[in-house]
Amino acid sequence: MEHSSDGNPKTAQGPEDVFLSLIGEKPVPVGRLAKMIEGCASIGQRASWTDLLADTLRERREPEGVLEFLEWAAAEQGGAPGFRERCVSMLTAASTDQRSKAFLAAVPVAALDPGESLRRLRLLYSVRKGLHVHDKTWGCGVVSGVDAFYGKVTVDFRRKRNHALGFSHVAASLEVLPDGHLLSRFMSDPESVRRTVSDDPAGLVKAVLKSFGPSDVSRIQQILTEEIIPAEGWKTFWDAARKGLKSDPLVEIPSRRSEPLRLLDREQTCDASWYARLAAESDPETVLSKVAEALACGAPGVEARRVLASKLSYVAWAMEKTRPDLAARAAVLAESAMLGQADGWNAGKVRDALGAEREFIGAVTGLPAREIGPFLRFLSADDPAGFRALALRVLGNLTLPALSECIALTVEQGAENEVIAELGRLFAGRSVPVNVLAWSCRNLEKVFTGVGVGHADFFFRLVQAVGAPEGGERLRNQNGIRKLLQDSTWLKGVCDGMQPDERVLSLERVRTAADLDQGTSRGILAALVVLYPDLRQKMRDDGEAAEVKAVRAKPRFTSWRTYRERQEQLRDIVENQIPANSREIEQARSYGDLRENAEYKFAKEHQRLLHLRLAEFERDLKEVRGTDFEGLPTDRAGVGTRVVFRRPDGREEACEIMGEWDRDAAFGIISCKSRLSESLDGKAPGDEAVVPSGTGDQRCVVVSVAPLSDAARTWARERVGAPAAPSGDADGADLAPGENAS
Repeated sequence: MEHSSDGNPKTAQGPEDVFLSLIGEKPVPVGRLAKMIEGCASIGQRASWTDLLADTLRERREPEGVLEFLEWAAAEQGGAPGFRERCVSMLTAASTDQRSKAFLAAVPVAALDPGESLRRLRLLYSVRKGLHVHDKTWGCGVVSGVDAFYGKVTVDFRRKRNHALGFSHVAASLEVLPDGHLLSRFMSDPESVRRTVSDDPAGLVKAVLKSFGPSDVSRIQQILTEEIIPAEGWKTFWDAARKGLKSDPLVEIPSRRSEPLRLLDREQTCDASWYARLAAESDPETVLSKVAEALACGAPGVEARRVLASKLSYVAWAMEKTRPDLAARAAVLAESAMLGQADGWNAGKVRDALGAEREFIGAVTGLPAREIGPFLRFLSADDPAGFRALALRVLGNLTLPALSECIALTVEQGAENEVIAELGRLFAGRSVPVNVLAWSCRNLEKVFTGVGVGHADFFFRLVQAVGAPEGGERLRNQNGIRKLLQDSTWLKGVCDGMQPDERVLSLERVRTAADLDQGTSRGILAALVVLYPDLRQKMRDDGEAAEVKAVRAKPRFTSWRTYRERQEQLRDIVENQIPANSREIEQARSYGDLRENAEYKFAKEHQRLLHLRLAEFERDLKEVRGTDFEGLPTDRAGVGTRVVFRRPDGREEACEIMGEWDRDAAFGIISCKSRLSESLDGKAPGDEAVVPSGTGDQRCVVVSVAPLSDAARTWARERVGAPAAPSGDADGADLAPGENAS
């Protein structure tokens, strides 16, 4: 019998007759029958028809029909008790051919969430020859074959042709690219897509947003530099794309870099009613977001400008003390809108409020990096000399982006000598702020030739900085410096300016730095040895023997948290860095004559460094034991104790002494290898101890010794949980109760 497109018969028949007629067709038209079930007024009839459809599909053994039925049922029953078991039962009964059995074997339906199970099966059923796909490891590719007998899908990836993937991997990780998807277009016509890099950069970014959904800048960069844009060409491309995106009404650009860009369905409009809602808004952050929307809509009229000035003034006055960064953003938006006194915007008053040291630091610390420059220009407009004096006065307290912008603007205003003088003063101090050092690492030539800092002294300052306890943004700067010190390519720019005896001295400074953790120390030493092989014999002669002796003389412990972190670092070297280096070597070999092949020599040097670090990490993890610090004596200062001591001026300070890789200034956690820990080691309440301070050593009194605080114990366990105590093997033995590690 013929039926109309909506499932109703062309002749007069009841719904039940139509349903029974449709269910007799082969294959069963699941979609049409599901629509009829949804239209049932009677709950009983709905349940009856659903069961009939399920039974028919099970009997007919139509696996794709069963899958379509379960996908439909999952929307209403996915969370119901027994639905997972129903999926297993129906799919097992229907999967009788080789292909369906192989697909079902690759998806653990009984263990996964039903929705995820069905998604994976649908993907497997959709895979066919010629389909464009994407894998997070191998990138874009075209399916060249599906082998149900061996359970494999063969894909011609752009980076590896004829690559076989198991059905399980395909179901879990492979992404099918629709025809209009950017990567699908790239597979079909790569040159056409690459032309848009220069011809229409903003359009290429919009294509990313359309294909991948809202994405922040980092995600967009990751997508495009995978195959479409060379990594070294990203900055040029993004500068051009950003200009086009700013004038595109269909692209919503956030105020912060970490927030996603969005593609709008229709152009934003800001009419009178929209401005009326803005005028009634009282949340400062919402106000700023709405004002940014208004400016994206085009030049505001006279009344609109008054509303904008009123709301931005409200944010500036309300937030100048508690959230000066929001007040600064209001100022930046007002400048973008070119608001003035006639609109009700008093720029001079805002400059005065945000020109105080506390408010200035708070503003530039909280602003998105791309808004710091415009804010500094706003602040310096009336009094450039006053701005420079303020910026240089607080240079050591600024975040790295703010410090960089302040220096750049000061130099632009012709006051480079003032910058050099202030940097010279900071480098002449006992210690240099870590943010200044992080900036200096990016501007070595200015530091060495302008400020006149010696190469060896600069290296010592860096080693000193990475051993100091830091937190927050300073900790990020510290970690960046730590990474550079272990990068032989970057380190060469510092150490090539030293005399040979200065390099030996630098080596000794690293080896004897008490505040450096063992991993960092060995990483720096390894980088130095790669650059200057003559230092290897120096280490072998008078370093390694003493180190081994010290290790054997005293047990070494660390928390389970940092022990697992070190394991993850080792895994990264083995699974990521060494394979990547092997690919670099193979690529360098293809360039020809190895005697004159700089890429090959560098890759081999990098290989030697990686294997040296691998051996050191493995040795560390064998010699250092994880612990939860339970059962340790707490009558004297040592590992696993919280010590309170009194400075000569009466101030009391507390520290939590933990393992040799443990440190976190925010929790007062220090390594048992730190100078402070070693100064307190073995001391009881009432004992005196000579401890380090910012101005030299001080004689202090131990006030109390107690077990670690709950916060410290939580810190030690929070990443990996507190594992059960191992059985006592050398690789992971915990402290036994009563064993004093100090």
